[in-house]
Amino acid sequence: MWSIGVIAYILPCGNRPFWARTGSGIFRAVLKADPSFDDSPRPSLSPEATHFVRRLLNKDYRKRMTAAQALSHPWLASHPDVKIPLDMIIYRQVKVYLCSSSLRKSALSALAKTDHTSRSSSTGSGILMES
Repeated sequence: MWSIGVIAYILPCGNRPFWARTGSGIFRAVLKADPSFDDSPRPSLSPEATHFVRRLLNKDYRKRMTAAQALSHPWLASHPDVKIPLDMIIYRQVKVYLCSSSLRKSALSALAKTDHTSRSSSTGSGILMES
């Protein structure tokens, strides 16, 4: 679900929600930063759209939306017949993200460490990651 949130951020905003020049910088950005919907240039997104993306990019997997919750979210449910035109730049941006293994590894590592820290301090169990 995290990856869907990243893609849902990239499509309207045109860039990645967490970015730095190095893998360790991306790791820190994932841990500390929240995605910004205020920086220029950004399209004007509805409150429902930003809520949808924020819920998918929640660092706490327990508060992150499930697939069923995402599909029934008001932002998606209120526009069943809207066709979103995708041009080549969006395809390229998604392809760059998917090929960006350092970003992916850093984000997954950050989530794993966050989850491991919260779980090991409360239950002593291993890492459980939802994708």
